[in-house]
Amino acid sequence: MGITLLILETVINYMAKLNLCIYYVFNGDFEQALKNIDFQWILFYPAIWSFSMWQAYDYAVAIKTYHEFSGMPKQQRVIMLVHLSG
Repeated sequence: MGITLLILETVINYMAKLNLCIYYVFNGDFEQALKNIDFQWILFYPAIWSFSMWQAYDYAVAIKTYHEFSGMPKQQRVIMLVHLSG
């Protein structure tokens, strides 16, 4: 999934001309930056960023849960999983 998000981010950067616009903004040429940016492509960024953050959080919770349960005896793990799911 990470490779897909990386490829999407690269495509959005290229199609929106984001790096060129960042260059213009750093040089103080805001009008040129606004002329060059493609807003239809740049609006994909919040969706990709939000999904990436959600995926990272979900993965971190899964790792934490795995590590919390790995030290417990099997019977106690089953009880905890039943309690958490119900």
